[in-house]
Amino acid sequence: TNNALRHSQYGINGDGFAWGTSTIAGYFPGGVVRGNWLQGGTASRYPAGNTFSGTFASAFVDQSQGDYRLSASSVLVGAAADGGNIGADLETLLNGTSRVVQGDATPRPKTPTSLRISR
Repeated sequence: TNNALRHSQYGINGDGFAWGTSTIAGYFPGGVVRGNWLQGGTASRYPAGNTFSGTFASAFVDQSQGDYRLSASSVLVGAAADGGNIGADLETLLNGTSRVVQGDATPRPKTPTSLRISR
């Protein structure tokens, strides 16, 4: 659920099944494929609740420079199964790793843990 990917020629595909819903049913019986963006795919070949329109260039701030934060008008905004955004929350990820990316290797206090062994 809630993934962003290019569909390309076959999208979700597997040997012995037609691409789309047939492959999902054959390889993942009972599997849930919802809230995804399969850019360029065919909606009729997949379960309801997925998105297929738009382009990668318009979905992200600057795909050509590797900036995959969502653009304000992105088709991914609010389209996830839970009403959130499709794809990774890059703002939170980048904020959480900014000190690492900037090279700050300052040790952080360890969180106390406990271990209980039953015999």
